[in-house]
Amino acid sequence: MKTASSAIAILLAVFSAAPALAQYPTPPATAPSLGALLESGIYQEETVGDLNAAAKIYAQILTDAQANRPYAAQAAYRLAMIQLKQKKTQEAVGTLTRIVTDYPDQKELAAKAAAQIAQARSNLSDADIQSLVDAAVNKISTLGETDPQLPPTLATLNGIDGKRVSADLAPWLKSNIPEERRAAIYILWRGPLSNEDIAPAVPALLDAMKNSEDTTRGMAALALGGRKVADASDPIAAMTLHDQSPYARRAAAYALGLLGDQKAKPILEQAVKDTDPNVAANARAALKMLAMNTTDQNDPATKAAIKDAAPVAQHWAEFLDNAQYAQSYDSAAAVFRNAMTSEQWQSTIRSIREPLGKTLSRTQLNATCMVLSSENKTPLPNMPPGKYVIVQFKTDFENKKGAIETITPRLEPDGKWHVAGYFIK
Repeated sequence: MKTASSAIAILLAVFSAAPALAQYPTPPATAPSLGALLESGIYQEETVGDLNAAAKIYAQILTDAQANRPYAAQAAYRLAMIQLKQKKTQEAVGTLTRIVTDYPDQKELAAKAAAQIAQARSNLSDADIQSLVDAAVNKISTLGETDPQLPPTLATLNGIDGKRVSADLAPWLKSNIPEERRAAIYILWRGPLSNEDIAPAVPALLDAMKNSEDTTRGMAALALGGRKVADASDPIAAMTLHDQSPYARRAAAYALGLLGDQKAKPILEQAVKDTDPNVAANARAALKMLAMNTTDQNDPATKAAIKDAAPVAQHWAEFLDNAQYAQSYDSAAAVFRNAMTSEQWQSTIRSIREPLGKTLSRTQLNATCMVLSSENKTPLPNMPPGKYVIVQFKTDFENKKGAIETITPRLEPDGKWHVAGYFIK
């Protein structure tokens, strides 16, 4: 996975990718009708017993951009069940994930797909996990950041213990093939892992910052900064000022902003004077991030804010657990309610939460207090100025283990904390 130049965002170059469902090549669905085509697939599967023929038909339905959504979801689910019967677990999970992400409106099938994913993940051996990680690295090494196959490929690692995934990724960081190294770094940076999950791979990421390839060094810095690894602060600062590669310097400068360590401010003030305009631009962007996040987390007032806001986030999450979506809307902050109607919120959150099943456990990972001004609103660009606490939870659902919920209460004019944002990964 290569990176392309950008003043702030460090984007990945696009490689050509094999088409989804390439194992079942078929022409686009035209005639007969999709309904008849689906019936033909079911006939081949259930009456004739020809699973390969049925899989080709189901895949043909999925390649039709105009496919009726109920037909497409049914075809995808039946295809996944065939893949499971054929012991193609990885492909099946990818197909099931597609149902959950692309067809949430098909609630019954989305819920069944989520349950199948959880079941497929429940008894994975170490060898199974290694195989999934290896497959993800190999696939992502051929993709770019804008490739539509990237999200479902990352999703194949959903529900697996994050530390086991990170441990299996670490050896890839020493690969002699640049694209493989970058793919592993990208998964550690952007994959379905918490910041704590990547601990087994941190030593390898720090070593990757010494790699001879510029892109590997820069991406490793971004991953460490994005995952807020405190031990990486000094080596990232050194890279910002002294690396010979402009790409590595600009990646490191932005990583210091992501890391959020205030002691990096003098380093970034020097980097603003870098002769490379992209390095200077990233240093300015990082300084804005630090300026926004100047709240001392050890200050008694900040600790008190977190102590008051974190239970609000927990209580609000319980509204969602109990399908009390209207109550979650009514209790939210004004900025939340002004963004959509209650009906729109209920429809959206229902399509997201119901396929996950019951909430089994929720553990708070961290909480950070931030004060936004009108000048500096990163990383909450859509929020008005004010005081916020960003609370992250690691949550196990019946059909999805290890989800990361981010709930952001805001201190409102009534002197109380109300939830202004919700995100689940």
